[in-house]
Amino acid sequence: MGIRSSREVNIAMLGKHTWDLIFETPKLWTRILKKKYLKRDFILHIKEYKGNSYTWKYIRKAIESLEVGFRFHVGVGNLSY
Repeated sequence: MGIRSSREVNIAMLGKHTWDLIFETPKLWTRILKKKYLKRDFILHIKEYKGNSYTWKYIRKAIESLEVGFRFHVGVGNLSY
């Protein structure tokens, strides 16, 4: 039938949020979360704090599933992979 599981869709959406945080998209919510939770840390190294928002908790949880797919490639900058 082509119906995707809600868990997969949710992880994909949270992956998009993680992407926005990594690449510092100029969105208000990314600036707020980065200032409140990251404090110069990288998104893949985030810690759990008391009083985290639900959004942050679920982004953290999704990162555990998505971390395998995040890789850095060192290159010249003019080549696409």
